[in-house]
Amino acid sequence: MSTRRVFVAPVAEPVNGAWHDLADFTERWELEIAALAAIKKTTVNNMAEELDCSDLEGFGALFTGQHYVSTSEAWKAHEWLTACEAEGISEAVALAYAENTGERFPDPPDIADAYLGEYDNVQAYAESYVDESGMLSGIDATVARYFDYEAFARDLVLGGDVWTTDRKNGAVHIFRNV
Repeated sequence: MSTRRVFVAPVAEPVNGAWHDLADFTERWELEIAALAAIKKTTVNNMAEELDCSDLEGFGALFTGQHYVSTSEAWKAHEWLTACEAEGISEAVALAYAENTGERFPDPPDIADAYLGEYDNVQAYAESYVDESGMLSGIDATVARYFDYEAFARDLVLGGDVWTTDRKNGAVHIFRNV
């Protein structure tokens, strides 16, 4: 599990807050009480009408471009990423699926159903698919060697059967359209 931390501060004083490791809490209200206690030590007025997370770590690109995130939204994201990890879904896969589908926090089982794996490229997936499905079984090897895996891979993508996201390491995540 990746460590997720938030810097919680009053909206009116975004620098007068404290970092909190979300793994230390089981409920959002516990985080907010700890944040209020920390804020009481650092602010002049000792009151915070509204709290925001003015910095976040461990959320990948989930909040890219957002300056402030509510504690509610940060907690929801933490719970979602934790549920994805419990299903064996990496943060990168979960975020790629959410971005492609437009869902903010899609159900982890839906992600697991759609995710086909990480491959060097779509052709590598196509070769694996053909082998595992037995698509060419029963076809004479002399004829089967002429099967165009590159064209089949292209057709899987262009036909909408699968979609991909690029990885930083040059590989691709492959998802089934469901």
